[in-house]
Amino acid sequence: MMRAACRALSRTQPKYSKCLRPILPSSRSFTRWHSTVSSDEINKFGGMASRWWDVDGDLKPLHQMNPTRLNFIKQGVSSMQSSSTDTIPSPETITRRPLQGLRVLDIGCGGGILTEPLARLGAHVVGIDAASASIAVAQAHCAGDPDLNQGNLQYLCTTAEDLIQENIKPFDVVCSLEVVEHVSNPKLLIQSVSQLLRPGGSAFMSTMNRTHLSYVYAILFAEHLLRLTPVGTHDWAKFISPQEMARMMEDEGLKVHCTSGMAYNPFTGRWSLQRDTSVNY
Repeated sequence: MMRAACRALSRTQPKYSKCLRPILPSSRSFTRWHSTVSSDEINKFGGMASRWWDVDGDLKPLHQMNPTRLNFIKQGVSSMQSSSTDTIPSPETITRRPLQGLRVLDIGCGGGILTEPLARLGAHVVGIDAASASIAVAQAHCAGDPDLNQGNLQYLCTTAEDLIQENIKPFDVVCSLEVVEHVSNPKLLIQSVSQLLRPGGSAFMSTMNRTHLSYVYAILFAEHLLRLTPVGTHDWAKFISPQEMARMMEDEGLKVHCTSGMAYNPFTGRWSLQRDTSVNY
């Protein structure tokens, strides 16, 4: 089984930092020291831009895991709203539009695979990505959908750290899924998540644990054997252990409320939540 997980976080106190210079949607501008962006990753995912919405293509795993990721987010938000952090309510207890009226930020949104469903759940969503080609695909995909043209979905070609400069109002929910293992500065990304999240808000992050098992499943099996993702999609050296992640989050005032693993069934092509976080968390 392949496994993944998300962490549900809450902002315990506001934090602020010095503003950074604006960023331009050009790969050359993404090389400065105080940046989360790797030009190699921008080129990699920019090259995949036309295939973001090909449900049977290179990004098929993201499409397959989306329902489970969304359920986790809905459950986490509902749990925080009910002030009950001990247990997560079942999907049956959650309304059809549980994010109604909430402001949501999707960091590293790519072509909008997660962003669009978040907007359909009633949220006012801003999706940001440093790859201009991906943002163009995201904008084009939602352009003809009347349900997504009600002023509740916006895409920006920028980074989280540069969005802070705009003095934008903090968000109720911040998501950054399958992103931190692709950035050049994970600590800066988590710092930015904290600064963009309102006090008491909820953040959801997911990444891969740096274990022998994650190398076998995510690199050998997924990329080389099963070809679920293109070879070179992930760099095992960039995976982050839960202990490292927890320290960085705590440094930025984020408190972990819930952690869940996610297992992939190759026979059904479906993902499900579980306790094991040895590959992703």
